[in-house]
Amino acid sequence: MAKLVNEFSWSPSRGRLYDDCPRAYYLNYYGSWGGWERDAGPAARLAYRLKQMTNLSMFAGSVVHDVIKGAIARVRDGAPVDRARLFTEAQRALNRAWKESRGEAWRDRSPKYVTTLFEHYYVERLTGRPVPGEAIRATKAKVESCLERYLETDVHAALAAKRGEDVRCYEELTHFQLDGTKVWLAMDLARDTEAGVEIYDWKTGRGRDADAAQLRVYALYAALEWTVPAERIRTHAVYLRNGEIVSEVLDDAALAATRADIGASAERLRALLADPEHNVAREPDFPLTDDLDRCRRCNFQEICHPEGVAGGQPAGYG
Repeated sequence: MAKLVNEFSWSPSRGRLYDDCPRAYYLNYYGSWGGWERDAGPAARLAYRLKQMTNLSMFAGSVVHDVIKGAIARVRDGAPVDRARLFTEAQRALNRAWKESRGEAWRDRSPKYVTTLFEHYYVERLTGRPVPGEAIRATKAKVESCLERYLETDVHAALAAKRGEDVRCYEELTHFQLDGTKVWLAMDLARDTEAGVEIYDWKTGRGRDADAAQLRVYALYAALEWTVPAERIRTHAVYLRNGEIVSEVLDDAALAATRADIGASAERLRALLADPEHNVAREPDFPLTDDLDRCRRCNFQEICHPEGVAGGQPAGYG
């Protein structure tokens, strides 16, 4: 098998991570590269392991996405989708992840294929206390509430009515080339309707300004790769915690602005490289953030702050 090459690319999450912390960006995309190899050095191996870590809130979102993905697949197969089955699948995923994380499965298996929770890896070690029961119950309640609201959406009803025949893609990692840069994305769902292409993104957290920008990247993909006119593309950020849906009808100006934003972000990141042609980065060129609250929430704090983050325990726990 040919050795993987670390090519420069861009994605909405990649741009956001650099804005959060340049050093975390470096460790995620460069310092961890090759950490899965048997002959990887200890620094790359550690960065790769920490990169795979998640937390209860993020993992809850992943479970919701995975269960909805399975529900869409069953709709397309003509099988029924019921609340009890979705809840059972979610509970199994939560139980399996908890067992893997508490048992430190990453020590014996590839960290990419097991769950390691921030709350176990950092919080319990720093505080000496187990994750509170209310945090576990809140995670389960969040997952079930989001799945409940998904079943109440018009889009689920429309999928069931058409047996998924209008689905163009769902949860599919793909990319497109934009002015020489590979842009990665994964739409939660895209449907073909009489009005055009409808693009959906399930959100299990609070709304952010970046949500609309992310969906416009998906819309740009639809315009360029599926040759859909801008006015026939509509995006929907579906906030499953409260049932709110924020929709936008695109136009050529919005897509042009998105294209320019991607280009500017990619060029800014490429300019930081020691060798742009070969996508080589140097750690000193990516400084640490001075936001210690962000550090206390970061997977890479063991690397950046091995002595412990100033201020004590991870933020949001206590």
